[in-house]
Amino acid sequence: MTFWIFFVRRLLQTFLILLGAISLLFVLFQAVGGDPALLHAGKNADTATVELLRHQMGFDQSVVNQYVQFLKDSIFLDFGLSWSTQRPVMGLIVEGLVPTFFLVVISFSMTCVLSLALAFLAVHYRFRWFEKGLNLLVAVLMSLSFIIIILFMQNFFAYTLNWFPVFGWESGLEGWRYMMLPCLVSVVGSFSPKFLIFRTLILEEVEKTYVRTALSKGLSWQRIYFRHILKNVSPAMITLLASQIPTLFTGYMLLEIFFGIPGLGHLLLKSIQSSDFPTVKALTVLGALVYILFVFISDTLAQWLTPKSEAL
Repeated sequence: MTFWIFFVRRLLQTFLILLGAISLLFVLFQAVGGDPALLHAGKNADTATVELLRHQMGFDQSVVNQYVQFLKDSIFLDFGLSWSTQRPVMGLIVEGLVPTFFLVVISFSMTCVLSLALAFLAVHYRFRWFEKGLNLLVAVLMSLSFIIIILFMQNFFAYTLNWFPVFGWESGLEGWRYMMLPCLVSVVGSFSPKFLIFRTLILEEVEKTYVRTALSKGLSWQRIYFRHILKNVSPAMITLLASQIPTLFTGYMLLEIFFGIPGLGHLLLKSIQSSDFPTVKALTVLGALVYILFVFISDTLAQWLTPKSEAL
């Protein structure tokens, strides 16, 4: 199978998965979401007010018409006004996207680079004190709750050392001071699983025959690691990292709450607390769309990086 045939086939599959995900979300909102008009009107609203709101929101229409409207809103990203702020939902999401984007990109990149570097060192110095100490550190970190790590690092770096502000957010260049501590917390709290996965993949590759052959021909470990091993394990690494995207949102939501960062996780929590149905719906749909898109990108990259002999 050539790469372009795979790309077109995977693109069509992604479109069908998107349609299925949107349909499933519609069913879930219909089944467990309750009556949005009643939520918006409040418990003490009279029947006439609830019926008027239900008509204005289109919930008095048939299920088919509601599904078509839900599908149209999801495709064109038109989710109306927020019930709590009376502002366009997409405007709120764009505002929250900026701090979340920087938090995710910086911390996730730092975590992946650190995990990969330590995985290579652990494999290269396996059965030595360095690997044993690193394994002990990883075991300790994995046994701690993420909330405990947040509270400990807030107390140590913000209150004891006074290196970083503990709460808040500023736009522009001053924002890095508010971003560094959450990023460090994210790295400490999430690098262990990635390290274990990377080390396993690298160790399996190191024990293959071609590595011994390369060493016998005089190639250095540095060239073998970065010219051959890293290239061969990259497809599996990309796929595994893409599968962790759903858990990222939960972890960063905790960071945004504890550090007062006005990102998407903070917006979702406030929307749930205030029963802001349009915002919750928009964030849920966008979360599914982003996850499916990243899976498509990771599969495409994995296929492109796979050696030709394995791809055929």
